[in-house]
Amino acid sequence: MIDSKLVFIVIIILIVMAIFLGSNQNVSQFFSAVTDRLSAVARIEAPVARNLNFTLTTDKNPEINFDSIRNITLEIQGDTEATLVEGNLNTSRLVKIINYRGYGTLANDLNLDGYFEKLQMPEITATFGKENIKLHSVFTSIRIENLAVKDLKIANTTGYLAIRGAVTQFTGDIEIKDVLGTFDLDNNTFSLTGFAQKISIPNIGINIG
Repeated sequence: MIDSKLVFIVIIILIVMAIFLGSNQNVSQFFSAVTDRLSAVARIEAPVARNLNFTLTTDKNPEINFDSIRNITLEIQGDTEATLVEGNLNTSRLVKIINYRGYGTLANDLNLDGYFEKLQMPEITATFGKENIKLHSVFTSIRIENLAVKDLKIANTTGYLAIRGAVTQFTGDIEIKDVLGTFDLDNNTFSLTGFAQKISIPNIGINIG
């Protein structure tokens, strides 16, 4: 694996060279592409042992902050506004954003600030190489696939946890560490299917992983 310190040094050298050679458009584009690529390499996700395969359903939505290094797909139904390089989007129809990477916050609404490769709506499909997007949605339902979250906690909730062939009903807090999976939020019902490193429900003494 490439050492992140070495990648950082290479990026700095490229920036300095670009300052002196960047007046040439072809040279400038080349350095921009190489720098973007090396920056992506430097943010490779550290390997995590996620050995717990589970399904969770709760009556309360979590609050999630994420910075996704891996590609994720979002399906959003609700009032959505987005700013793109090519223009603006304002719709209440289903929007599917494919291969998104970047920052996001998810609670009663969704905010994104990153880039993506493809956008689908019932009437159109648009493919981009790498398109910047800033998005806000007051959604009625949302699905996020392939999302990794370091620490997920839902407080004072009632739900079901299915793991290792057993289903447990619980009321209270649940904490999940290093989760990767599909997140579904629909009218204040939350479900999650995926893999995790550790799952805890403190008030009933469950501590797995």
